[in-house]
Amino acid sequence: MSQAITIQPDYDITVSKSDTLRDELLRHIQAGEKHIVIDFSSVQIIDSTGLSVLISAHNTIKEEHPLELVNVSDDIKKLLAITRLDKHFKIN
Repeated sequence: MSQAITIQPDYDITVSKSDTLRDELLRHIQAGEKHIVIDFSSVQIIDSTGLSVLISAHNTIKEEHPLELVNVSDDIKKLLAITRLDKHFKIN
């Protein structure tokens, strides 16, 4: 099993910054990384554009390992539960 790569955005994952996260995820996926962890310790807000970036990355790598989200705030956990995305991502 490959070692996990951790991405730690220091910004909210909204329409204005989603491309930054998308580009970073794409670089790791194209490099062959299959176990990606996103550390949400500095993320307070995620919008629908940000969610779509996560879904796209997850759909690309899910065969090998689900996208893992760590240090997720209670508010974002609630959003993931409401949208039922908590069933698809590994959330710690």
